[in-house]
Amino acid sequence: MRIGEFARRAGVNPQTIRFYERKLILRPAPRTASGYRSYSEPQLETIAFIKQCQQLGFSLLETRQLLELHHGMASLPLRAAKSSRKAAEFQQIALDRLASIDEKLAALQQMRAQLSALLQGFECWRNHRNRK
Repeated sequence: MRIGEFARRAGVNPQTIRFYERKLILRPAPRTASGYRSYSEPQLETIAFIKQCQQLGFSLLETRQLLELHHGMASLPLRAAKSSRKAAEFQQIALDRLASIDEKLAALQQMRAQLSALLQGFECWRNHRNRK
């Protein structure tokens, strides 16, 4: 499929596709004889993965590393993939991201508690004021 249809199906604009290719996050699509890019279904899955990584807070560099590790591990036999250096790298990236998410969750829980206390104080103040 050409870039316009590919971008539409992926839910991004064509400039995003070209950007991902320039940043080596998306493997460049092969060209047709007339020079058009020709994208495939597996590349749609890659775009979905990239979008999911972005939503989870992974940087473009981390996303590229995860994709490279995934592609590398996919080419290994299952037993070798589980014990490979690439698997350890993938695991470390995921552990680092998990720690970052845990930190953000703790900060959000603290912020929620502070806002909740503020609202309770506001309600008490408003109830006290309305009694007068």
